[in-house]
Amino acid sequence: MYYSTIFYRMHTYYIVVSEKGLVSIDISPFYVQLYQAIKCDEKTNIYVQQLMEYFTKKRTVFDVVFDLRGTPFQIEVWKALLSVPFGSTATYTDIACLINKPKSVRAVANAIGKNPILMMIPCHRILGKNGYLGGFRAGISLKIELLEHEKEKYTY
Repeated sequence: MYYSTIFYRMHTYYIVVSEKGLVSIDISPFYVQLYQAIKCDEKTNIYVQQLMEYFTKKRTVFDVVFDLRGTPFQIEVWKALLSVPFGSTATYTDIACLINKPKSVRAVANAIGKNPILMMIPCHRILGKNGYLGGFRAGISLKIELLEHEKEKYTY
């Protein structure tokens, strides 16, 4: 496992990759420590580049390979999050229905809360009923920042 860090708008982001793809993007070094990743900017370059393009309003869709590590249910939920378009939001119920488990809203919310790949798997776009922000593992202030960021004009 390999990692790099980037600093943007008062946050340090830790990007962890394996030989198969992106494992995590987080504001905590938890996954760096969990996987005993070693610093290697060469291995993380494409992921760092695309994340910076997102932050600098040059990218709305990511083109990377993920190495998802979770239960089959979590992975199903995380893949469903990819269907929520840039600048849009959905609810936990929407995601539960999308994976054909409409009665599993709480389990879906729990899986979303364990998403290890912030921004690229857009868990920040998921809201509770009536627009309630819900939770966000990286903090509600970052969730608000990301939602506002996606409402701003992008240039290509």
